[in-house]
Amino acid sequence: MAPPVVVNPVSHAPCRPPHALATGGDNKTTSPPGGAFSASSFLIHNSNRGGGGGGGSWFRRTKTTSVFDGQAKHVQNNHAPSSKLISKRNASINTTYRRAPAPAPAPLTYSYVAETKTKTNATDESSHDASAVRPSTTYSTVVICALTATLTATLAYYASKPAHVVALCAATATLVCAVVQNQIRYQAKLVPHTEVADEDSRFARAQLLDESVDVHYKQVDGTTNSTKGAVALFLHGFGSNTSSFEVNDAMRKFVQESSTSYPIAAAAAYDRPGFGLTERPTRLENFTDSQAAVCGLAVLRDVCEQLGDDDKSQRPVILVGHSAGAAVAAILAEMLGVERCQAIVLLAPSILPSSSKSTTATTRSPAALRVVARLFLAVFVRLLYPLQLFLQRLVANQAFWKTGLQGSWVRPIDPALVTGYSRPSMITGWDVGLVRFLLARLLEIGRRSSTSLLSACGCPILILHGQQDMLVPVSNSASLQKFLSAASREQTVQFESLENVGHSPQEEVADVFAARSAAFLREQLA
Repeated sequence: MAPPVVVNPVSHAPCRPPHALATGGDNKTTSPPGGAFSASSFLIHNSNRGGGGGGGSWFRRTKTTSVFDGQAKHVQNNHAPSSKLISKRNASINTTYRRAPAPAPAPLTYSYVAETKTKTNATDESSHDASAVRPSTTYSTVVICALTATLTATLAYYASKPAHVVALCAATATLVCAVVQNQIRYQAKLVPHTEVADEDSRFARAQLLDESVDVHYKQVDGTTNSTKGAVALFLHGFGSNTSSFEVNDAMRKFVQESSTSYPIAAAAAYDRPGFGLTERPTRLENFTDSQAAVCGLAVLRDVCEQLGDDDKSQRPVILVGHSAGAAVAAILAEMLGVERCQAIVLLAPSILPSSSKSTTATTRSPAALRVVARLFLAVFVRLLYPLQLFLQRLVANQAFWKTGLQGSWVRPIDPALVTGYSRPSMITGWDVGLVRFLLARLLEIGRRSSTSLLSACGCPILILHGQQDMLVPVSNSASLQKFLSAASREQTVQFESLENVGHSPQEEVADVFAARSAAFLREQLA
């Protein structure tokens, strides 16, 4: 059988690769490591295989490797007068080539579980360590900056002569060059949002304004899978993500405790745009609370589909919102309606009670104020690049995370908390996304107030707040409970302060959070 002919992919001329070995005529080639073709893909033409005009067919082959026992292997070289003995080191790698599958187009709506990818480089042992991704200055950066500064100073000298102008131009050129070089290196280290996902991570496709994004979420199945079981949806606060409900198994404990009195089919916690492993949108309006609620609806549809629901808009829902997530929970309650939203649990909610006691109270601002806010955003968004650079340096420091997270706890923080909170700073676009999220706060001006939405939902509400909360005063939740109770006499609103607990009850005292929530659901829904 004629040996396969290797074709140069550039010149398309037949050639004989050094050390190329044909084995059995089955389109396999083997070459020792370090050879000219040991780390390449080939276009192999097999004149003995049918298909296509001229009696031959073209195949693009990609390499796979298999490791043997370490025994030396004899391979017959059909292109050489005698056989060659491949050493123990070289025989440990066998290279084959197979047809590469054609890439499939990405669907518009989908859900998938992230696969764990096998890493090959040395830095992958700490692939979830965000401190490994930081801006850096190398010798090449220094050299390039020095050359740029020298050239700029020379041009400035011939153009203006004054020494202070020359020095200013040289310093400016050096600074700009250093920033550009560091940003190129830093952005190259960032990876897509799916690359750092866990084995149990899931992604649901959400259609936002003029674009669609992958919404990352974690799911815990309940003890019951009945058609009447509710879905509990968890919403995190500012700077947080789904890991806030994984520390001490808060979400799992909530499902286990609540299922004893009220059927829970599943629970899911998702990352809103701008945080966690959710894909960062490009449009500023997609970082608002209303679009975060739209992402929540996409996750609910995905979970209901996995539960086998034909009608994904009928299963009851229980909302659990922490800190700034309480505002998103209020919007979701309105979207779901009284029929689906069964109960709301708010954890240290960052919602200011309205001064009005009317059930239709709003915080709509004059149209002129909203126009001014949008004009300010259009100009200010171009000036926040230094803030982006500052954030990059800040999140690369593990001490920043430890100090900041400890401020929301009374007890010493769980070490796993730092990893969970810092991991999103490894994905592409996290820094731009955070800046856009901050700017999008101005777009919230004029929307209906969260207190109005909560009072209009009509479902029972439980508010849990730590007495030692240093971020949101516990008195804020007490005032919120009084306002909601006065606004709607028929709505049950309970408030409970937790001793020796900070801003994150679900992280610090997961057992207490689960027990209080289960007792509330048992009392109101069972």
